[in-house]
Amino acid sequence: AGIKSEDGLTTRNAVIKNLNMLQISYTPSGNEKGNMVGGIAGMAVDTTFDGCVVQGAISGRTQLGAIVGYAYNSNLYNCGSNVAITTNNIHAWAGGLVGYAAHSDIRNSYSVSTFTNNQVALPEYLNIGAIAGYVVDSTFDHCFYVARSEINSSKDYTGVTQTTMTTLKSDDMLHALRDYSDAYGFE
Repeated sequence: AGIKSEDGLTTRNAVIKNLNMLQISYTPSGNEKGNMVGGIAGMAVDTTFDGCVVQGAISGRTQLGAIVGYAYNSNLYNCGSNVAITTNNIHAWAGGLVGYAAHSDIRNSYSVSTFTNNQVALPEYLNIGAIAGYVVDSTFDHCFYVARSEINSSKDYTGVTQTTMTTLKSDDMLHALRDYSDAYGFE
C-alpha cells in the first residue's frame, strides 16, 4: 500500500536502500485528507532513499510523489518510478519521484509515472513535474523522465532531461542509472 504522512510513515534520519514497492495502491478514505502521500513515505526528513523503485497507483490532494510526498533535506539516489498519480485538489504539488522537494538532492533517477488531476485548476495552481512537483533549494543531476501525460513545461529543472522509453531501457542508460535490480517498472 502507498503511505501517507497524516497517519502513516514519516521518516527521520533514515536510510532506505534497495527497496522495491511493486503494485502499491493508496486512495484516501473516510477522514483521511490525502496530503503528503508517497509510495514509500508520506514525509521524509534527513532521509536517504537509494536504489528504490515504486510501481502502482496513488491518489490524494497535494504533495504526492511516487517515492515520497514531501522531502526535506533528503536524498534520492538511483531511484525510479512507474506510478499513476491522481490529484484531487485545485492546488496540487505532484511529482514523478517527489511531490514537494525542499533542500533535497535527487540524482541518477528516472520516472515514467503518469498524472491525472480530477479538479478544474488554473495552471498557476497546479504544480506537476516529471521528477518533482514543487522545488525549494534542491538539486537534480542525471535525472530522466518519459512524458506519458501532461506536465508543466515550467518544471524543467537543470539536471532533468526528457527521454524516450527506448532510450531509457537501453543498456547504456541502465548502466548509467546503476541498475540495482530488474524491477525497473517499465511498461
